[in-house]
Amino acid sequence: MPELDKIDETSKEDEYSVHLKSVSSRRDDDQIDSSEQQVTSENNHSESGATLESSQTQRNTRMNLRAKLWRIMCKIDELKSSLIQEYREKGTEVTSGTELFNYLKSQPSEENTYKINKDLPRTCIGNTDFKIDPSSGNNQLYNVLLAYANFDKEIGYCQGMNFIVALLIKHLENEEDAFYCMVHIMKCHDWRACYDMYTSKQVKLIEFLECVLETAWPEVYEHIMTEIEISLVPVFASLISTIFIYDSPESVSTHIFDVFLLDGESAIFTLLLKMIELKEETIMNTYEHDLLKYIRSVMSRECLEQINMSVLMD
Repeated sequence: MPELDKIDETSKEDEYSVHLKSVSSRRDDDQIDSSEQQVTSENNHSESGATLESSQTQRNTRMNLRAKLWRIMCKIDELKSSLIQEYREKGTEVTSGTELFNYLKSQPSEENTYKINKDLPRTCIGNTDFKIDPSSGNNQLYNVLLAYANFDKEIGYCQGMNFIVALLIKHLENEEDAFYCMVHIMKCHDWRACYDMYTSKQVKLIEFLECVLETAWPEVYEHIMTEIEISLVPVFASLISTIFIYDSPESVSTHIFDVFLLDGESAIFTLLLKMIELKEETIMNTYEHDLLKYIRSVMSRECLEQINMSVLMD
C-alpha cells in the first residue's frame, strides 16, 4: 500500500511540533549592545515565523494529498457517471454530478430533517460551519446528510453517519465530493448494513470478533464479558459503525479511515484484534466502566501513538 505508507509517514500531526524560541531584550545604556540585541530578536522572530509557516505548509500538503487519495480510492468520477445514468433512466434529467447532488439535497424530507437537526450540534470535528442554520443552505454537513438520506430512502439518516460525513467534509473541503465518497463507503463497503433495521453488519462483525477472542484470548474475553456484564455490543458498536471516528481523536481516526478506504471491514477487524493483543495486559488490569472507556476511547489512541500503522495492520 504505497500511498498509505506515504500518508502514514507524513501525516502524524503530533510529530510536527513547532518549537518557538523566546527572545528577551534588555535595556542597555550602550547603544551598540542594544542594537545587537534588537537585530538578534528580529532574526529569531523571523525564524520562528518561517517555522510556523513551514509547519502550516506541511499540514496543508498532507491534507491535499489525503483528499486526492480519498477521491481516487472512492472512484468519485466513475461513481458520478454511473449514478447520473441511473437517475436519467428513472426520468430525472441530470447531466452532471453537481446537478444530481443539488437535486438530492433539495428534496424535502420532514423525518430525516428532524433527525439530522438533532445531531448537528453533537457533531464536533472542529468545523463551526456545522452549527450554521440549515435553512440558510450553507450547512455542508446537513446538505450531505440530507442528500444521502434522499439517495438511500430505505436507510435514510441514522445517527453515526454524521461523524463519517463530518470527517469527509473536513478533509475534502467540498460537500459534493463528501457526498459521493459517502455513497461509495455505504455501497461498495456495504457500510449501510451497519445502519439497517437489524444493524446486520455490526452484529456479524461483533459475533466474529467474539468468536476469535473466545478462541485466541479466552482470558481477555472472559474478563471483558465479566466486567461489561451484557455483551460486546456496547464495547465495539460505535467503533465499527463510525469507523473509530466517534470514539477517537481525529488524528487517530483519520489514519484508520485511510486504511478502511483501502481494505474495508477487514481493516477494522484486523486493527481491533491487533490492538487487543498489544494492550492485553492493560485490559486485564482495567475494570467495569473504565474498561469500556479504555477500549472505546483510549486503546486506539495509545496504539497509534506508540506503534506504526503498518505494524498494526500486519
